[in-house]
Amino acid sequence: MKNLITIICLCLFWISCQNKSESTENLISTISREINETLPMTYDDGSTTWISTIPYKDKLTYMYLIDYNIFSDTGITKNEWIELQSEYIKNGYCTNPQFKILIDRNIKLSFNYSFDNGLFLHEFYIDRSNCEN
Repeated sequence: MKNLITIICLCLFWISCQNKSESTENLISTISREINETLPMTYDDGSTTWISTIPYKDKLTYMYLIDYNIFSDTGITKNEWIELQSEYIKNGYCTNPQFKILIDRNIKLSFNYSFDNGLFLHEFYIDRSNCEN
């Protein structure tokens, strides 16, 4: 997951330096295109593969495949995993200065996780309102 945050931050930094007056839709299309050029990317000891980033209006959706055996291999439950991922995503989005361009424009993020057999696991949503607490 740390690799994910690092890559997103690097892309955001590079893009934010390019054109500060760019429309939100163009910005997220550029972010998506830049990230997709680096995908697929496997991390978390091979259990997670980031396969795509999809732009749509004011939202970016990140698509992931998770090893079907992740819970039996790690000994955590689905609910524990959801809680850990949710907190990690919120902390990364709300505290990392590289996400400021997304927060300032209220760009919404969706993190969509499915098992590698195609079975849907969970989707996380985050935007500026998550950082106001």
